[in-house]
Amino acid sequence: METLDPKLDVVFKMLLTRNEPLLRAMIEAVLTLPGPITSLQVVNPELPKEQMDDKSVVLDVRVAMAGHGVVDIEMQTRMLLGTTSRFLYYWAREYANQLAAGDSYTTLHPVYSVLWLGDNLHADTPFHSRYRVAEGTKGRLFSDNLQIHTLELKKVAKLPASNQDADVDWGRFLTASDEERRVLTDRSPIMKTAVDALTNLSLDPEAQRIAWERDRNERGWRHMMGSARQAGHEEGQRSGRAATLILLLATKFGTVAEEHRHRVEAADEATLERWCAAIFAAESIDDLLRQ
Repeated sequence: METLDPKLDVVFKMLLTRNEPLLRAMIEAVLTLPGPITSLQVVNPELPKEQMDDKSVVLDVRVAMAGHGVVDIEMQTRMLLGTTSRFLYYWAREYANQLAAGDSYTTLHPVYSVLWLGDNLHADTPFHSRYRVAEGTKGRLFSDNLQIHTLELKKVAKLPASNQDADVDWGRFLTASDEERRVLTDRSPIMKTAVDALTNLSLDPEAQRIAWERDRNERGWRHMMGSARQAGHEEGQRSGRAATLILLLATKFGTVAEEHRHRVEAADEATLERWCAAIFAAESIDDLLRQ
């Protein structure tokens, strides 16, 4: 049996949404909450099967925690142009969605973003970085309602074996070979639960099918992006970025009309950069090109 890759976003989501003890353990390993989680609810447990071939679909796990607010957990293996802007957009949307008309701002709870990253966001930051809004000189917090946690998986292998922090063990679980995971099971009960859950998921024919389709589309995406980057080297930076944006538009929205293609190809570098950063939040090509 071939073990499914827990770094594949769809496998990551199935693993957490089907096993509440694992979900709870991961949250508690990453976040420092003021008290225990008394109850939690996955807000979006479904998988959008009709859109599994769309790489713009984000398979995040949004969890409402009683008394603690909301945590949004995401596996992102590649840092594309505009990814950090998308992270902030998703945080802001989740924060704003807490309020209905007439609600007091005092009812707002924290929103935590937990981002497992396959690429490094910064070379000189630790494996687990914690971002908050703070004053630039004294470091005084403006508000504790915004927290973004990044966990950069490429940095796990460089950590000493003596580091047995819970968040690090999760990083090891996500990046380990089957043999390395067996070592983790001897050290931590929750890691044994995680390994057993991944094994059971890997035996599920439906989970295998979903993961295979997602992985196939991921490989196709990488091939297209590589072709677009090669076009960029051959045609110059601006035209290469235009080719990349047209490819992204076609992948997200389908056929790109000739008039839209001409607008993209004629755009200057600053406009192309703005459109690339905004594509994840855009609802249509016209919506994007108005920005």
